[in-house]
Amino acid sequence: MYTLRPVPKRPPPRPVSTVPPPGPVSTLLPPLPVPKLPPPRPVSTLPPPRPVPKLPPPGPVSPAPFHPGPVAALSCPE
Repeated sequence: MYTLRPVPKRPPPRPVSTVPPPGPVSTLLPPLPVPKLPPPRPVSTLPPPRPVPKLPPPGPVSPAPFHPGPVAALSCPE
């Protein structure tokens, strides 16, 4: 028969770095109610554009007679 030796008791394991217990949870205020946005305004329907008044047909354009004004006198002499 074997004689059982008394097993030396191991020291208790060191406590893991104890995090301090969390303080009392601050009671958060209830979330503020989200203000409901007013319904979108209906897009203002623009009135139909007014019909553009038709211009009367242009009359016969008489070509203006050519008047050699003082600009013609400024031509460079050859």
